[in-house]
Amino acid sequence: MRSENPTLLLALFLTACVGAGGNGDGGDDTAVDSGGLSDGGGGADGADGADGADGADDGDDGDDGDTDPPSITGTLEGTVQVELYCTDEDGERTQVSFADAYNDVFPFGKIWVAAYTNDGALVYVGNTTVHAPSVAGDSFTLGVTLPATSDVRVYAVLDREGDRILSSMEPLGNHTDAVEVTDGSVHAGIDITILTHAGDYCGDGGSDGGGGGGTGPYTVNLSGPATLGSFYTAGDGAALLLDTNGNGPWAADIFTPDTPTSGAWAFDAPANFGPSQLVGVIDDNGNGLFDGADVWGAYVTAPDTDGNPILVGAGDQAGLEIQIPIEAGSSPLNVVPYSVISGNVSMAGGGTFDDLSAGSTVYVAALKYRPSVDASITALMADAYDVEVLDWSALTGQSSASYTMVVPSNSIVYLWAYADEDVDGFVNETGEAVASAGQGANGSERVGTSNLSRDFNLGYTAR
Repeated sequence: MRSENPTLLLALFLTACVGAGGNGDGGDDTAVDSGGLSDGGGGADGADGADGADGADDGDDGDDGDTDPPSITGTLEGTVQVELYCTDEDGERTQVSFADAYNDVFPFGKIWVAAYTNDGALVYVGNTTVHAPSVAGDSFTLGVTLPATSDVRVYAVLDREGDRILSSMEPLGNHTDAVEVTDGSVHAGIDITILTHAGDYCGDGGSDGGGGGGTGPYTVNLSGPATLGSFYTAGDGAALLLDTNGNGPWAADIFTPDTPTSGAWAFDAPANFGPSQLVGVIDDNGNGLFDGADVWGAYVTAPDTDGNPILVGAGDQAGLEIQIPIEAGSSPLNVVPYSVISGNVSMAGGGTFDDLSAGSTVYVAALKYRPSVDASITALMADAYDVEVLDWSALTGQSSASYTMVVPSNSIVYLWAYADEDVDGFVNETGEAVASAGQGANGSERVGTSNLSRDFNLGYTAR
């Protein structure tokens, strides 16, 4: 039986009418989600309520006598924390508490945590789910499986609307460092923060996410069958409408397959939406979410023949078949977990870092919030997505030093560099060199999905 999700459709349509969430940064320097278009999937939920780690698909169907390639396993341990913000009258982000905004109740959906490798496309090598997140944050343990020793990255995404669909614009956070996994290795401290807007509490009209919409104030109905591969044993499916860049969904229907090989779906989409991708997914790992490691498919015009893009116009369309999986399916959701900001730090007006007090340390920070005067290093670290520490041995005698930081894509960061010249554990003090590199007010920078290059010139300003 097919189950409608009118709350999801209304939310998506209203979001579509608001307008596209864009980054304006041009091209995408980071490979996007491979979508898990493969015949197979991960384990069911563990007894403790967290999903079993899903290994990477090895492509072996089990019926050809092949032997699985050698693999290694590792374990990642950490915490994931959701932080709330509002936007003030100056357009600056300010942190708010769950106690103030939601009476200490966590109002959002689940959190999906995934480890992946990136060699032209995201390949998920393990994932788990926090089914009942808390306002204080939650610990996770994530098993990963790889063909050989390799670096992996880890990110977490929040199902903000609680609609089970992890859209391309959901709030996300990432662990800033790549982790080298060797056989049997255990890595602790894989900590992740997700920032999300505090909704109506803020009264600022802001929100997370974004997207596009049709040209008219009405909708059209799209429907069709879903054909499932032999992998299917249980779980709901979803049909999703994405734009041609993989952003969305702008319309969706969650359905329960009628048989082990088929189902039916239907949804109302914005009229005159134009060229679009029609894709499908099965909750193959049984975590109650439609995520990147599930089994994905697409609209087909013949078996194994991707028929995308479709054209959403002014009329209804029936009989649009979705095949899950599809052998030649393209990546559906445009998911880019992080962007890299890099560049150089130097002294304003030329010279070398010897112009600083001897023994100085320079901190380059991508901050979540507007910087404060006389901030402690501890507070700086807590309020930053990433911090590069340049100690005196790397500075003395040099005219510049390079830095690299990792920040969540589709976010706003505040780019600042500080010299702790009296080595007292505080920065941004009177008489100490500072610099900002963001292009907006207070050193803010809007980050899309492209990598950025920004340089800092340390100098002294009157307070």
